[in-house]
Amino acid sequence: MLKGTPGPSTALGPSWLSLDLRKLIITFLIWLGFVGLWYLNALKHVGTLDFLQYWAALKLLLTQANPYSEVQLLAIQQAYWVEPLPFAIVLYCPPLIFPALLLLAFLPSFEWAAAVWNASALFCLYLCVNRLICDAGASRTLYRRTLVFSVSFLPIYTLLYYGQVSHLLLIGLLPALGALSAPAEQSKNSILIGSGLALTFLKPHLLYILYPVLGFIFLKRRSWGVLSSWILCLTLLSVIPSFLNQNIWSNYLDFMTQPPIAWKTPTIGFWLQYMNGDTGMWSRMVFPLGLLFILALVGKNYFSYFGEKNAVLLLLPLTLITSPYGWLFDQVLLLPLLIPLLAQRALFYVLMILNGFLVLIPNDWGQEYYVWYPFCVLIIGVFGLQGADRGRCIPRGASNYSSGDSSAI
Repeated sequence: MLKGTPGPSTALGPSWLSLDLRKLIITFLIWLGFVGLWYLNALKHVGTLDFLQYWAALKLLLTQANPYSEVQLLAIQQAYWVEPLPFAIVLYCPPLIFPALLLLAFLPSFEWAAAVWNASALFCLYLCVNRLICDAGASRTLYRRTLVFSVSFLPIYTLLYYGQVSHLLLIGLLPALGALSAPAEQSKNSILIGSGLALTFLKPHLLYILYPVLGFIFLKRRSWGVLSSWILCLTLLSVIPSFLNQNIWSNYLDFMTQPPIAWKTPTIGFWLQYMNGDTGMWSRMVFPLGLLFILALVGKNYFSYFGEKNAVLLLLPLTLITSPYGWLFDQVLLLPLLIPLLAQRALFYVLMILNGFLVLIPNDWGQEYYVWYPFCVLIIGVFGLQGADRGRCIPRGASNYSSGDSSAI
């Protein structure tokens, strides 16, 4: 055994140095899967289709044009895409997204920007997974299971495939989740927590239920540093695009007067719309409004039973399936709930089976058929998380794995 290498019964702490080899393996396998997707794609253009909308909108913003104009977007996208586009890939994110993209404007070409974007997305996912493993105990067993789970988790691949932005929401959410189980982090990392929450507003509809909940928790704790940095960073993200185009917010609000009603999304709002033939937004909004109302009624009992951290984690699948819009790649936001559950052997096997079902659904069926996955994760989470715990996210039986045991997966 090499000097400094922990033995089978040695506790594996959160030190990243002791996990170097496993990190390299995870990075290699994820890159291997990404390269495989690259060559399997008929267009040989993996990771840029959705990124194309970000890039084109950024170009328009920097020239003080309207980044929400379909005509102007199509003209730029046709210039950068290898095949003719039948219509513009329009941007529905609020102008808050542009400060997160500004550095890409200094890269020499679209290809360079897409490569840097995908590499940064992979690195963000890598950091998030490692942080979640450390928060859940950082045992060898959990690391092995997370490795196997991550490289078979379809939302990660679809995020990289399309060049989406959901990884920024995940990395922005983690500091706040960490503060729920470690209140001492609030004073030390208040700016990081607040700025991270502001970053999640790039797609505010996805985590809509978490904003009033986290706001109430930090207000109850008198975490003025978190709340003030949250508001300040959100204000900065809102104001910066206005310096580049003073009409940016009016352009966005005008554009959103006609939301994408016909999108087939993996949300229960779409299925309600499909079943009743609704052509408006009512079907997509009834569940978010209903969930907010129910949480206002039973929130006190709900949080007293599960504890703050676990209660917030269980809201993740709820907010994704009740959101007006959301896609398969947005389900990477389930990772903060999924990774702690992997500490239990039975749940690990169940979640791996569910990963297999995700892969088996044919792509040409449409993403609306993935709506079942957050439901399953919610049910598993309710039974897997220890309701009596009040601080940390500790699955039942996690103590069996916290010592870095060398038992088989």
